[in-house]
Amino acid sequence: MKYTSKGYAPLNESKKAKDIQVVFLSSRAEKTTKSSNSMFFFEDAAKKAGLKLVTIDPSSSTISKGAGDDYNVIEENGDSKKTFTLNPNNTIIVPRRTVLKNIESRDFLTELQNDGFFVLNTLDAIDNCEDKFITYKKLKAYGVPTPKTTVITSSSMNKLQEKVDSIGGSFPIIIKITKGTQGIGVAQIDSMISLKSVLQAIFALVPKADILL
Repeated sequence: MKYTSKGYAPLNESKKAKDIQVVFLSSRAEKTTKSSNSMFFFEDAAKKAGLKLVTIDPSSSTISKGAGDDYNVIEENGDSKKTFTLNPNNTIIVPRRTVLKNIESRDFLTELQNDGFFVLNTLDAIDNCEDKFITYKKLKAYGVPTPKTTVITSSSMNKLQEKVDSIGGSFPIIIKITKGTQGIGVAQIDSMISLKSVLQAIFALVPKADILL
């Protein structure tokens, strides 16, 4: 699919699979050696499907209009320089979480979206999923059943009982940081005393933390 002024439109299905290329956006792709990294799964799947896959570091790349429907991408890392030719009619962009790393990466992905490339997932979608409270609000707005949730900061500790009451008023409850993956930053709390103690410890280390209850 590609993005047009009227929304996403199907890619030209008459093209052969070998003409379709997947662009994997990751600021750490060149340095990745961990076999469990998703990049390697994408490479293996693309190879089996007969698709061309290239990796691009969005934080060190620029894009400009080329001939016809083509766009030229230049990636510069120190003394290394690579050039790529991308066409929105046969290119799938797969960005990883590292596009949130800095403004340059975000801007590069935004440029691709504005130029009509099919992006999975879009920057808005990644932002919505990156912050668990925003995810909760989006799901709730669309009627998706979710656990009762509230957010607490160091400045709202004086409203802790009110916050707990808003999600049912009983224990155990789950606390989690708004940003994190693979279960990191998640804990079960069994009493108000424990909740206060844990939150005080978190805010002492990270004063501006946002914690979900």
